[in-house]
Amino acid sequence: MNLLRVDDKDLAVLNKEVFDDLGVDVLVKSASENDSFVREVFKEVLLSPASSVQEIRYRQEILKDALKNEEVVRSLYEILTNILEGKRKRYLAVFGRYPSSLVYGSYRLLNYFMESFDKVIEIKEKYSEKFESAGFRELFSWIDEVSKRRDRIESFLETISFNKGYSFKIGVGAGGLFSEVTPVIDERTGKLSRFFRKRVIHIVPGDEVSERVVFEIKERGLYDLSRVLSKITKTFLKTLENLRFSLAFLAGALNVHKKLNGLGYAVSFPKESSCFYFEELFDPSLALLKPSKVVGNSLSIRKSLIVITGANKGGKTIFLRSIGLAQLMFQSGLFVPAKEYKAPVFNGIFSHFRKEEDERLQRGKLEEELKRMKNIVDLLRPRSLLLLNESFSSTNEVEGTEIAKQITYALRDSGNFVFFVTHFARFKGMACSEGAECLSAEVLKDGRRTFRIIKDFSANSCYGRDLFRRIFEEIEVK
Repeated sequence: MNLLRVDDKDLAVLNKEVFDDLGVDVLVKSASENDSFVREVFKEVLLSPASSVQEIRYRQEILKDALKNEEVVRSLYEILTNILEGKRKRYLAVFGRYPSSLVYGSYRLLNYFMESFDKVIEIKEKYSEKFESAGFRELFSWIDEVSKRRDRIESFLETISFNKGYSFKIGVGAGGLFSEVTPVIDERTGKLSRFFRKRVIHIVPGDEVSERVVFEIKERGLYDLSRVLSKITKTFLKTLENLRFSLAFLAGALNVHKKLNGLGYAVSFPKESSCFYFEELFDPSLALLKPSKVVGNSLSIRKSLIVITGANKGGKTIFLRSIGLAQLMFQSGLFVPAKEYKAPVFNGIFSHFRKEEDERLQRGKLEEELKRMKNIVDLLRPRSLLLLNESFSSTNEVEGTEIAKQITYALRDSGNFVFFVTHFARFKGMACSEGAECLSAEVLKDGRRTFRIIKDFSANSCYGRDLFRRIFEEIEVK
C-alpha cells in the first residue's frame, strides 16, 4: 500500500545541482516543521518528480483529498508513526538466529500491529466517506480487508503463541537421523497442536545431550513456519512503512500550503500543456524567507528557447528559480506557487547556474562550466527542461555567444525547453531574430526595478547602462 505509487520508470531525471541552484532546501525545511522524517520524505519525492501525466493527476487528487480532510490525514500519519516507532522494541527477534526466535519475534510484532491497528480502523469507519480520490479509496479498502480478517488473524496468532508447548511429528531416517520434523495439526480444530499427546520425555537437569536433541527437534520443526511468519511480518511492516512514507509527504505538503496561504499567496493545481502559461508565478522559497510580499510574474510562453536579459538584481534568477520549483512541485503532484500554471511534463529537469570562484577548482572556470554542461548532456532525455543562469559568462561576449548558440540551439532542436538568463546582448539579438522567446527584467524610466519579467523583443540590453551606473555610484561614494 503506497499512495504515491513510486515507479522508477515513471520518474524524471535531475542533475544533483538542482537542489542548491533552485533553493529547494528552504521549501523542504518549511515542509518538515522539525519532523526529520517528513523532511527526508519531502525532499526525496520533490527530487524524484513523476514524468507520467496520469501519475501526477493521481497524486493531485490524493492531495486535494488531504487538503479537505487535513486533520484526518495528520492523525493517520501520527498513528502510523507511533506504531512504527513502537515496533523497534519488538522487532529485533524477527532477525534472530534460530527459528524459535523468529517465530516468537514475528508473533510479538504481528500481535502488536493488530492491537495498534484499532485506531486506524476507527478512522476508516468514521471518515472514509469524505475521501474521493482513487488512492484513498484503495487505502480504506485495504484497511477494511484487514478489519474483516481480524478474527482469523487473532486466532492464528493465538495458535503460534505455543503457550502450552510444542507438538511435532518426527520421522527417523538412516543412522538415526531425523528425516522429518513438522508441527502436528489437530484434526478437530485444524490448528497446530499445543502439547505432546503421544509421549512425554523427561530430561534430567544437566543432561546436555538430551537437551540438545530436544532443542534440535524444536528448531527443525519450526523452521518452515519461521520462514513463512518472517515473510508475513516483513510484508506487513513494509506496507505500513510505505503508507507512513506517503502520509509524511502529504503532511509536508499540508505544512507548505498552510504557510503560503497564511502569508497571503495564491496557489493552484497545475495542468499539463504543450507550452508555458502562468499567472502570478512566484518563488516559494523566497516567499517563505522574505517578510515582504514577493512579486509574481504572468506570462504566456510558446517557444522552447527562452532568453532572459536585463538589469542586475532585476529578478531574473528569482524568475528562473520560480520556474524550476514550480515544475518540481507540479511533477511531484503538488500545488504550485501561482494563481494558474500550465506547462509541459518533462522527462528531465536540469540546472546550470554560474558558480562563485572556488580556489579548489583545478580547471579554468570556462572548462568547469563546460564540464558541468557535458554531465547534463550525458543524463539528458528527450523533452527535458534546462535552466541556464549566466552560463558561459566566464569568457568574453564573442566567444560566450558562440558557445551559447551552439549549445542552446542544439538543446532546443532536440526537443527540449531551455530558459537562458544571460547578459550577452549579441546572443540576445541573434536569438530574438531567429525565433526565440525574449524576456527582460523590467526597469522603470527612473531606473527602479519592478522585479517583474516582461516580454522584450529588443536586441538592446541595459546591462552596460546598469554597469556604468553601479561603477560610478561606487566612485562617488568613495
